[in-house]
Amino acid sequence: PSSVSPGQESATLVIRPENLMILKETEQGKTWETKIERIEDLGDSRLIHLSLGEQTLIVRNEARDLVAGMPLFVQPDWERAHWFDSSDGKRL
Repeated sequence: PSSVSPGQESATLVIRPENLMILKETEQGKTWETKIERIEDLGDSRLIHLSLGEQTLIVRNEARDLVAGMPLFVQPDWERAHWFDSSDGKRL
């Protein structure tokens, strides 16, 4: 986060689907290992719904060789990540 107040207990990370990158291999400490739950075909692209522990992520991508159930490594574009204070919803 760009600014965190003393005593702040938690923050919410928001990353847009187009700002998650799919990688073929893991990069230690830089990627998240997920599992494809389902795929929505939008015509020009696909929304790939992923499970990451108890969280759900959505990646927007044009890949056509992905299927539900397969593992997938994703990496956020941290330059485009957004952080919010979980208690009041204000952007940090």
